[in-house]
Amino acid sequence: MLLNYLERNPIIDIKKTSTALELSYNAVSNAVKQLLALEILIQPESGQRNRVFAYEEYLEIMRKDT
Repeated sequence: MLLNYLERNPIIDIKKTSTALELSYNAVSNAVKQLLALEILIQPESGQRNRVFAYEEYLEIMRKDT
């Protein structure tokens, strides 16, 4: 479910994603942590509040030829 959401929204934050997917904040947070560990998501800025995550490989594909 989250991976499908990432294809439509390659830049996310946990709160908005949990609302959009109707999942708990903790469920999305745990999934994001796993995707970070697998280097599927990156955290472009290292702040602790209002953290944003990017599906960078997907964004690179979309940037190609533009």
